[in-house]
Amino acid sequence: MKTTLAMAIAALFMSAAYGTIIKEDYPTVKITDAMGSKSVSIKGFCLSDDQKTLKSLAPRTVCVKSKHIGRGYKKCVKKSTQQIEAPNAYYVMSCAGARCSDRVYTKKSYPRDLNIKVYELDPRGGTRTRVDSFTHTLPHCD
Repeated sequence: MKTTLAMAIAALFMSAAYGTIIKEDYPTVKITDAMGSKSVSIKGFCLSDDQKTLKSLAPRTVCVKSKHIGRGYKKCVKKSTQQIEAPNAYYVMSCAGARCSDRVYTKKSYPRDLNIKVYELDPRGGTRTRVDSFTHTLPHCD
């Protein structure tokens, strides 16, 4: 009886260790440097007054010069810390035709007030459930 109770308590604690994860789904900005391109959250950017440029709030470290080390791998040789500017644009691809033979790209831009969705992720089951949403306002750049 004691071992059954102890095993039940241990199973309860072990299942709590694999709990759900709450994630805010911010849109991303594509940044390109010598190593390639990567997607960065829009949370660290401000929007210019004409709403055409996104600028980083804090300086970011980017790779200025890279070196090929073989088999398609790169190594950053020279780094620099600088303010990043990116155009306020992203592209949405939609398929048309059989087997997506015709692809149409539509250019869109982010508004100043973004609607951010909050998801609950279950790492064991792989489910993604929308829990809440809120409005995030991009700050004005100085």
